[in-house]
Amino acid sequence: MAKTYTTHDAIFELTKENPTNYSFDNVTNEIKEWDTGDKPSGATQPTSSKIQNKLTEMQSQAEANEVAQKDLKDSARQKLMDGEPLTEDEAKTIVL
Repeated sequence: MAKTYTTHDAIFELTKENPTNYSFDNVTNEIKEWDTGDKPSGATQPTSSKIQNKLTEMQSQAEANEVAQKDLKDSARQKLMDGEPLTEDEAKTIVL
């Protein structure tokens, strides 16, 4: 199962270059307080739509990575059964 990201994960991704303190209302999905501290050049407060877009992007990427890993394992399994050589990435998927 793909990792499930939270709104906090999305906000962190949007502001990780300029860390900031914030409080978030999980009921309304809105940022209640935004504090850049001593760094006036800190991250600007992302809009709800930017946060939601980032969250959707992160979740989609996690799901795509999971599918790609499954496909790689399936390919390795089939090649082993057929006696074909594995790629390096396929070999890395095998756990002994």
